[in-house]
Amino acid sequence: MESSITSRSSTSSSDPPARAFAVHAALFIAAILAAQTLIYFASGGDKNGLPDEIRALKKTASDGTTVLYLGDSVISYTESQGPQMQTLPKILQSRLPEERIAVVTHRAYHPGVYLSFAQSMARESHAPPDWIIPVNLRSLSAGWDQRPEYQFENERILLAHDSNLFRIFYRPMQVFKVFDLVPIKQPDFYTTPVYDGDRLAGHVREFLAPEMFAVTRARMKRMLIFGYMYSLRADHRKVRALVELCRVLKSRGIRPLVYITPVDYQTGEDYLGKRFRERIQENTAVVKRELAQAGVAPLDLSLSLGSDDFRWHDAEYPNEHLSQKGREQVAGRLAEALRNGLGPSGQ
Repeated sequence: MESSITSRSSTSSSDPPARAFAVHAALFIAAILAAQTLIYFASGGDKNGLPDEIRALKKTASDGTTVLYLGDSVISYTESQGPQMQTLPKILQSRLPEERIAVVTHRAYHPGVYLSFAQSMARESHAPPDWIIPVNLRSLSAGWDQRPEYQFENERILLAHDSNLFRIFYRPMQVFKVFDLVPIKQPDFYTTPVYDGDRLAGHVREFLAPEMFAVTRARMKRMLIFGYMYSLRADHRKVRALVELCRVLKSRGIRPLVYITPVDYQTGEDYLGKRFRERIQENTAVVKRELAQAGVAPLDLSLSLGSDDFRWHDAEYPNEHLSQKGREQVAGRLAEALRNGLGPSGQ
């Protein structure tokens, strides 16, 4: 009996300190939460906490946008300044004055990022009814797909956890490395294999080595292989993202206009022969076949323009940047597709 009384007395005497500790801990946590909230809003809140592209995306939910045009540097490029030089979306807007076109673009964006955009907008009460989604074939190559700075993990995390509460504490979480913002490390990128069809042509580090930047015919061949000569598989992660993107949009009643970006195939054939065009056709066939699963027929512009319609020469190797004439031709095809209900026409 004595033992039982002693035990109860001991427990009772320890309760007040335990409760006091719990109260102090709760007050301390509340103070930190309040301080972090004040810091977040004092520093500009979403204005400083969200990338410009995400804020532009969110704005389209309420500003009357009818067409959302996503893209990489190709759609924001002009070869020089001046009123006669217009970006692809501006030319398209002039062809479709009845539409309100918004643009969300950033260098090296790709289907994985576009999917995050779509998943975020699917949670909004309203979204633009028509989306234009370019497929840059080079974005599926090892040199782009695996490049660490082209993963855009920050944007994708913010879109996946789309709430003020999350954004308030996102910076502290970054400090404590709760999220890995660099899922592909630079050494792993450099050791990524590069294929010419089914043949191993080398590794990324060999294609990006300093000696590769001398302007020679051999270097041009290597860079064309690096960007375009892979053999696309249906299970490529960006192909799967593209299919899922279309499914997400269509489930919300949004119409996706997917188009395959023009490639300077004439330059490719000049350096690699007919096999360059054949590889482009084989890879675009994979994109078309997989998108058919989502009920989407992409507009294939991959072989639609000649070398004179490109302006990649300032980069010293072929990319998808277009001249004013080239942009006007692409804008014309997109305008036609939008007017015809987003289906490919005249291919």
